[in-house]
Amino acid sequence: MENRLIIFSDIDGTLMDLTTFDMGPVIEFLPDFKKYSIPLILCSAKTMAEQERIRSILQINDPFIVENGGGIYIPSNYFPIYELNNLKKNIRISGNYIILELGVPYKKIREILCKIRAHNNLTFVGFGDLDVDEVSRLTGLTVRNAHLAKQREFDETIIIPKNEIDILRQELERYGLTCIHGGRFYHVIGAKASKGDCVKILNKLFSNIFGKKPISIGIGDSPNDMSMLMAVDIPFLVEKKYGGWTNVDLLNIKKVKGIGPKGWVNAVKEIIQNLSP
Repeated sequence: MENRLIIFSDIDGTLMDLTTFDMGPVIEFLPDFKKYSIPLILCSAKTMAEQERIRSILQINDPFIVENGGGIYIPSNYFPIYELNNLKKNIRISGNYIILELGVPYKKIREILCKIRAHNNLTFVGFGDLDVDEVSRLTGLTVRNAHLAKQREFDETIIIPKNEIDILRQELERYGLTCIHGGRFYHVIGAKASKGDCVKILNKLFSNIFGKKPISIGIGDSPNDMSMLMAVDIPFLVEKKYGGWTNVDLLNIKKVKGIGPKGWVNAVKEIIQNLSP
């Protein structure tokens, strides 16, 4: 294509149905989509282990953003190493990936949460408090996928009563953490980590290898996609599980019809149709 594009996509409630975890419409559409060689960057609260499984199903090999912006996984040799070093970010190598670490380590988040819970007599629980079977029952995930969801590095998923949220957020601020709401659960992450920051980093890297700034597309469905949608050139919202769209204060947002993966396909079709071949 004449215009170089990048698509940043949320997973739960966007690429994948929020409760059934179905990706059928996306899988059916992918052969047509791949003809355009557009990088597809998954950008989600899901862990590296969860996203690896999804990337395998979709047969994509682009970088991906994990745990609400806590880290970016980049396949080895995808970008020149000097470009990554120029970012001056924490970098480590694990297997076939180069990892840019932007968030707070999971162990530290857990220590802080346990301290706050005890000192304030709160009752919230995180995935770290639950065994695999409990996570499976709570989320509807299979036991195997619940195991992948517990392999967290930068973000703790919590179940919290509404009357405790404000107290928790006030306490987290003292430790440089924040609490955001996803499609189903709350997430505790480093206050300096966000999906949007990761989008900006990857946009810079792609600009350097393309030789010009690409057109960035974002597709999401919930409030925790806001920073991603604000960081792209063309943001899309798909319909929520039971219809309608998340209330997003963004002037250039495009609301596409279709719930979850059906909306995702409609958004990508619109992108392709409106850009020069």
